[in-house]
Amino acid sequence: MGSYGENSDGVWISCGDVVGGQARGRADCKGAPDIYTAWVGGWKYSQSGFCWFSMRQAILETKAS
Repeated sequence: MGSYGENSDGVWISCGDVVGGQARGRADCKGAPDIYTAWVGGWKYSQSGFCWFSMRQAILETKAS
């Protein structure tokens, strides 16, 4: 998972395998709201953007499927 954009204001995630679950990327934006990628499982890619201002951090979230 990582960030992209001029001020690192978008988030992307590339998943090989999430065993027994799913994962998504979340951008903790300086200006609300936060942005999220779609939930992905094995061998998928997703991206989302952009924060109104820059991103404070990129967070990886997981859940059981």
